[in-house]
Amino acid sequence: MPFAVLALVARITSREEGPRTSRFFIKMRTRISSGEVHADSEAVASAVRDPGTSLRTMIFPNSDWEMYKWNREDALGFSFSVCFVLVILGLLWIAV
Repeated sequence: MPFAVLALVARITSREEGPRTSRFFIKMRTRISSGEVHADSEAVASAVRDPGTSLRTMIFPNSDWEMYKWNREDALGFSFSVCFVLVILGLLWIAV
């Protein structure tokens, strides 16, 4: 039900266009991995100068869907999270 309400509200309300929204989504699509503030801000500035580079990570680049292609780090993180949840559930089952 919450997703249906979210989709309905998204259809009813108007889109917020502009440089602020565009910059937000470019920042969200830019991968940050260096740990250095200067290098990270340079990566974001480079993505703002050439917005097409951030679209390469999207599954559907010409749509409004913000779904991204996974890399190795994403797959490992997801796998670790699933294993961790299974361990917790196993410990709960043993405790019960």
